[in-house]
Amino acid sequence: LRVNLHKHFGHPTALAMVQCARIIQSDGKVCGGRVHTIDRVLTPPAGDVMVTLQSKHPKFHALIQRANMEKELSEGLLTVLAPVDSAFDKIEFDISDDDVESVVRNHLIESPLCCASVLRSSGFLHERRVRSNYGDALSFHRSNGGHIYANQAAIIGCDQAATNGVVHSIDSLILPRNMKNNNKKKSFWVF
Repeated sequence: LRVNLHKHFGHPTALAMVQCARIIQSDGKVCGGRVHTIDRVLTPPAGDVMVTLQSKHPKFHALIQRANMEKELSEGLLTVLAPVDSAFDKIEFDISDDDVESVVRNHLIESPLCCASVLRSSGFLHERRVRSNYGDALSFHRSNGGHIYANQAAIIGCDQAATNGVVHSIDSLILPRNMKNNNKKKSFWVF
């Protein structure tokens, strides 16, 4: 079991989680130990990140294979922001062989990040900022309605546990900054 502590600006205590389930009551004494109450049932992971992606995100899994990054994603602790298959239909260009690795790296975070660690947003104070493995800044925030976003991509499936990290399903690709500028449609009107 993986236990994480997430500290937030303005909160006196760290948010404790086990396998992305929030610990809502801790240190209940019982005979010979302690009990911690969590907010959901824990289920064992089906396998590593690659196994999870293969079954639930086949197009992103194929992109990882195209980038020859399978071994890298089978090691270490990762958070993967995995676009659902329909997200690939939203982009108006094909991802070139030169860009495929940077696109995959922009969906990876070097350490586990759980949805419960993203607090409700009140301006910029409760925005959680991390760097992707590509180096771009990713901003996580929770709307007043409770929806979680990574930049502008909505997280539509949270906390899919894997033996070496966690997978979140997102509704669109998070393209690296340099690709956003290069792949804009050219138009007659320039503003």
